[in-house]
Amino acid sequence: MLLIQEISVSWNKKNRGRTGAEARKNFPLAYRLKEIACVDKVMVHNCYFLQNGNEFVNYAQNSYLYSSLEQLNLTNLLLQQKPDGLLVSFFYDENRSGMPYRRGHNQDYHKMDSPFYRKDCLNEAAFSLMPNQYGRVLYNERRRDMDTGEWYYQLHVYNLFYTEEKQLSKDVFVVYKPDRIYQQIARLY
Repeated sequence: MLLIQEISVSWNKKNRGRTGAEARKNFPLAYRLKEIACVDKVMVHNCYFLQNGNEFVNYAQNSYLYSSLEQLNLTNLLLQQKPDGLLVSFFYDENRSGMPYRRGHNQDYHKMDSPFYRKDCLNEAAFSLMPNQYGRVLYNERRRDMDTGEWYYQLHVYNLFYTEEKQLSKDVFVVYKPDRIYQQIARLY
């Protein structure tokens, strides 16, 4: 079973300065789950927040169940079942990601059947998880609002708990510390 918590916090130019940055330092990177289902494969719990000064307004939460990893369509994240555990890869998705463009190691650069074949973009293994391990992926981005044309900024967190247990506590992400952490934190001008 894989339990994923996807957290996104957005802020605008008004909250970009020192005061806003100090508030974001205290933003929790994991939350208690509202509910947890006994599932065989994957449960994704999404939490979306807006920063308003020193406060973070939770404007949406939802959960989804999937019967396989292949059904997942997570932005910038690819999960693959391997004989020795779960491989978590981070990639830059030019169709769904904001700025800056992420360049770097592309593990599939020479694979002709890969969508990353001969692309100058980041596509690398973040970490592997063995059963009963907890991993965290953090990345940020800058986007332009389609209506106003103004920039806004986002921090994204994926918490992943990979286990063979059928029942988990709603506190799984807040009680334990991650065993693996991968970060793609860029300077967002």
